[in-house]
Amino acid sequence: MIWPIGQPHGEMHAMAVQSREIWADVLHAARLPHFPTGSLHVVHRDDEAAVLREFAELAPSFGYECQWLNSREVSDHSQAAQSEQLLGGLWSAQEITVDPQVTTAAFLSERFDVEFGFATAVRSIELPLIKAGAE
Repeated sequence: MIWPIGQPHGEMHAMAVQSREIWADVLHAARLPHFPTGSLHVVHRDDEAAVLREFAELAPSFGYECQWLNSREVSDHSQAAQSEQLLGGLWSAQEITVDPQVTTAAFLSERFDVEFGFATAVRSIELPLIKAGAE
């Protein structure tokens, strides 16, 4: 996951935001599979809610793009959130999910005509030939 919100304020967060933009451009330009899923951090206790509310209030001044969601808004974003005693959550739209296996395979297949055989044991390597499974 490309996860800028998880980085500490300052240089690391700035680098994460810049890295996210580069990744998004490359993934899009190369037509590689990726999912702009965002991230949702949910809370079920008052002390947790207080921390996330405070973060959501202060975060924009530090360059974080996020917002506090009440329990109904959390449920609108995700049916996976446990609704019992749900107080709310912190939503960030910046995160991107990338499956490294799928993305790498798609890139190498398209760019270099590499064939992939997942869950296949390699029997021998005699470059340029690789014997795997029954092939």
